[in-house]
Amino acid sequence: MIKTKNADIIDTRNRFIIYGIPFFIICLYAMLAAQSNLRFSVPLLIFISAAIWILLAVIQYNEDRNTCSLSPWLILGVAAIIRVMFVFRPPELSDDIYRYIWDGLQMVFGNNPYQLAPAHVLPQSQVAAEILPLVNHPDLVTIYPPGAQVVFLMAALLGHQTWVLKGLLSLMDLLSCVMIIRLLKQFDLKTSRSILYAWHPLTVLEISGSGHIDAAGIFFFFLSLSIAFNTISSSSFPDRMKKNLPVILSGLFYAWSCLIKLFPVLFFPILLKSVSRQYRHLFLAGVLSGGLLLCLPFFGHLTHMAETLFLYTRHWAFSGLSYVSLTHLHLSGDLSRTILGTLFLAALSVIWLRTPGSFFGRSSAEVTNFSFYSLYLINLAFLFFTPTLHPWYALYLISVLPFVPGLTGAILSWSVLLAYAVLIPYALTGEWSENALSTVLIWLGPFSAFFVKHLIFRLKPILPFKRYGQ
Repeated sequence: MIKTKNADIIDTRNRFIIYGIPFFIICLYAMLAAQSNLRFSVPLLIFISAAIWILLAVIQYNEDRNTCSLSPWLILGVAAIIRVMFVFRPPELSDDIYRYIWDGLQMVFGNNPYQLAPAHVLPQSQVAAEILPLVNHPDLVTIYPPGAQVVFLMAALLGHQTWVLKGLLSLMDLLSCVMIIRLLKQFDLKTSRSILYAWHPLTVLEISGSGHIDAAGIFFFFLSLSIAFNTISSSSFPDRMKKNLPVILSGLFYAWSCLIKLFPVLFFPILLKSVSRQYRHLFLAGVLSGGLLLCLPFFGHLTHMAETLFLYTRHWAFSGLSYVSLTHLHLSGDLSRTILGTLFLAALSVIWLRTPGSFFGRSSAEVTNFSFYSLYLINLAFLFFTPTLHPWYALYLISVLPFVPGLTGAILSWSVLLAYAVLIPYALTGEWSENALSTVLIWLGPFSAFFVKHLIFRLKPILPFKRYGQ
């Protein structure tokens, strides 16, 4: 009788975890989506995001104890519902999407978006005239690479409304969730880990809410990984192409991800090492051909993009704890950036060198241990050393959390939302006034988690990071 009662209690708890918690998560997102303007609701946004993050942690805790399991269809269904809630809202946390739409419209009119800054272009339609005042930094040529421009053009051909582009990016984001689930199956990991990306508040808010182009970059990056790790069948190809074409396609899609947002370039040594030596020339061929195909239509004026990128790296700064700390020591901005850049390159070199190569032929556990843990560390290093830390910069970190659910990165994936504290005075007064306290608080949680876990309890890392065979 006692065993039966305990079994009933466990069954009820599991049902609540499988169905009740996802329902509560949907309700929390609905509460957030019901706000008239998210800029005036930043404290509520941070609180609800924290509540959702805790619920995700509860699900993962029970999953790790093998007490319950979420269906992939349930994961994707909830992911679709919570994204739809924000697709049709105006972009309130960021105005980058108006630059995306402007660039797309320029290509529809036959103009090269890298030729002139928006302020120097005469709008060629009523739509363009309405978008122009909403474009940020109109005196600068677009900073977005050719791969992103192709996505902007695709959206512009479908319509000029913000929800069209957000809908396209949300669709790509859902496909990224599908590929993450397939990769988790490939590596014999629990597919429910995918909720760390699919249901994460930052993912939903930054992609479906603000329409950031990072969604397309993540999509093509995971498409490249999926092909590289043979999760997409090549049975339809002739025998002589079964091994070669997937590797070329993997390189091509990786190039596209890099030319949407330049950040995945940092992953190149990891991906190149993951390909066995006999196929590396094919991967490189795919990368080079993909890059050339995307750059050639814009080639004449790409130097203008480089000039804007130089200004960004030289002058932009926001919520970067390392940069703020150095400037508070009365170091100049240029010297602070030089120091941080040097330290970041040193960290990258260590990660690249300590990542073993040629994953083909190794077990799924080894692939997960080395490649994704390296990607995880690269993301953490970038977020720590960058002078500019916008919340959506953590999207690539969240995309690898299902494979490396590190506590430091998981907490940072939520705490980075504290950067939106700057919107509270901005929404009320129109003045952009950064708060050093929020910059410190962003890293307080991750640092505390790392200190408690590794220095007090002396716990081993979730995935050992050492040379293969040591």
